[in-house]
Amino acid sequence: MRFLIATGLFVVSLVLLLVGLGQRTIWAAPEESHLTLRSTTSVPFVLIPNQTLSARDGAVSLTIAAPSKIFVATGRTSDLGAWLGREKHTILEVDAKASRLSEKLSGWATSKVNPSGSDLWRSEVHGTKSLTIFVSRGSDNAVLIASDGAHRAPSAVDIAWRINRDVTQSTGLLIAGGVLLIVAFVFNSLALAKNRKTRGPRRRMPKPPQGPKYKVKRNRSAGPARGRYRARRGGRALGSIVASSLALGALAGCAPAQPTTSPSPSASAVVQATPAVSAKQLDRILANVVAVTTAADSREDKKTLKIRFAGPALALRAVNYKLRKLSSRTTPSPGIAESPVTFVLPQATTSWPRTVMVVTEDKASHSLPQLLVLIQKSPRENFKVWYTIPLLPGAKIPAVPLASAGSISITPDSLFLKVKPAILAFAFGDLINKGDSSQFASKFAVGSNPFFTQMSQNQAQVKASLKSATARFEHSLGDKHVESLATTDGGALVAVYMLDNYIIRAKKRTSAVTVSGQEKLLLKASGSSTGIKSTYGNMLLFYVPPSSAQDGIQLLGANQGLLAVKNL
Repeated sequence: MRFLIATGLFVVSLVLLLVGLGQRTIWAAPEESHLTLRSTTSVPFVLIPNQTLSARDGAVSLTIAAPSKIFVATGRTSDLGAWLGREKHTILEVDAKASRLSEKLSGWATSKVNPSGSDLWRSEVHGTKSLTIFVSRGSDNAVLIASDGAHRAPSAVDIAWRINRDVTQSTGLLIAGGVLLIVAFVFNSLALAKNRKTRGPRRRMPKPPQGPKYKVKRNRSAGPARGRYRARRGGRALGSIVASSLALGALAGCAPAQPTTSPSPSASAVVQATPAVSAKQLDRILANVVAVTTAADSREDKKTLKIRFAGPALALRAVNYKLRKLSSRTTPSPGIAESPVTFVLPQATTSWPRTVMVVTEDKASHSLPQLLVLIQKSPRENFKVWYTIPLLPGAKIPAVPLASAGSISITPDSLFLKVKPAILAFAFGDLINKGDSSQFASKFAVGSNPFFTQMSQNQAQVKASLKSATARFEHSLGDKHVESLATTDGGALVAVYMLDNYIIRAKKRTSAVTVSGQEKLLLKASGSSTGIKSTYGNMLLFYVPPSSAQDGIQLLGANQGLLAVKNL
């Protein structure tokens, strides 16, 4: 009996194992799903939007073929579309009914712009003739394909989606087959053990003589089945059961495993604001900024500096180059550290201009941490440094949103802050000039601020030292780019450029106004008989609390430099 059960279980387990292996091999679904397009249009750019990459399930890989150069960049779909603008390009789409790729022509301009090196790209890859890359479908990722922007884009594109196989059924069959195989060996072992125990070697004893016995004849068909014949009938029944189970298992397992499918995600009609840059983009931007700054500083070259600098940061550094050429004693402008990055606050937006605030610290030089304000004015322009502001000793930046979420930009005329960002430079200048009598005195908390104290004392000393001349101090907004990003408490970090004009006039014609140091270098004279106007630039970082807060405006960082000196 046990031998029959073991045999049946062995056969069933063997069938289950073979079917399970078949579903993993000969009946398995293909590993990848491919859509290929060989374009016949002659355009410099090909755009694969996120909707196309997400048309099917599975990890996406691209294989691109071209006669020569291949350029591939990834980025947000909206960013790639903004960069292309009116540029002539094709958009690859998936035709679900025909199960093929189709192309739609868009744009008409041909400016022959090279896409390489743009700050918008999350990644970029260069190749020749053939290139295969893996592409993420998350974060609205899209792909831009080109050669060099001036010639035709690669025409052969293959998109492959790796199919996630559902191996649940085959795994179940393999496990069930393995378990039954083990049970079959157990039954076989028990049967062998019993056989050895009950059918071992025995001595044959002679039988004693017996008398004749009367045998009653019985009808075999009428009597119940006994002995070995009954066992055989039971074995046949068991065999029928095993055969039926075997047939059912084979029929259940013959169907090949089908990949799980889910409805393709549809494109959202509302484009959510996301951070202007990702962490990898910012690392790449900072590395390039540091390289440009180092090259420009070493050659004192304003032209090189313009690649990554603009606005107040460019103006102050360019004047420093001029002073260094006039005198070797001039202290160079502080360098820019690439790392460590201790603070990042990107603007959350889908439009331009875009702003990013970042703090880096050069621990080797023991200099103060420096906040950089990077601005990208349009999709095809790279981020440029507009502000370089060393943080003041003891300054603490308030809580801000996570870099992965970004912060909203505050308008210059916002009424929800303690002071409008647009008039912040004038208000701070008025406070320097008038002190506690200023109309903005109650708005600021600068009692022990070192920069404010130095500015106020310097103006007072200048006035006190002049006996035959008069001094007037004017403070005004020096650049319209007042960059304000919201903090978590409803306030804002505001970077502003303030111009200081020191106007000194002689009271008498026989008197003269003398200058020294850097003012003397720029004036190229030791003084003037009529008067002198010295202009300084101040890049300032403020924390402006909301209008309902009790706290005053705090000055967190400042950078001052001489811009110009002229005779009146």
